[in-house]
Amino acid sequence: QMPLPQDGQLVRRVSEGLLVQLDGIAQLVTTPRPEQTPRQLLQDLLSNNKYKLTSQPAVGVSSYDETSGKAEFCVWVKAVDTIFDETACGSGTCAIGVARAWETGQSTTLDVIQPSGETIRTEANYGPGTVNASFITGGVKILYDGALELA
Repeated sequence: QMPLPQDGQLVRRVSEGLLVQLDGIAQLVTTPRPEQTPRQLLQDLLSNNKYKLTSQPAVGVSSYDETSGKAEFCVWVKAVDTIFDETACGSGTCAIGVARAWETGQSTTLDVIQPSGETIRTEANYGPGTVNASFITGGVKILYDGALELA
């Protein structure tokens, strides 16, 4: 089960998509944009401090294509002031499910294909009047094990 915040607004519509406030991270759920990658959109949002996102411990952009079920994720972590392109993202997948349930007003289950090609299932329970629970399930696979040299 993914923790949802107990106070404040869980989801709000913004010009770029749906901004989902999870416990410890704000995730912007959007559809793919041919003119802008999730990283570019995240950089723009942060540089303009849009929606006061730089006050968050972490911020992500979750780009989800409903037709293919594929998602791309990019996350900024305030403590290290670093942006990461994710191979898989639990909070982003959770946010996609929460956004869908909020938008449709119904509980939802989605299989979201991660950039790694693996799938994470998200379930969001809706009622009464809001999303009240969120779950993710899926396998964990080590994609790389060894030393990494940063350029």
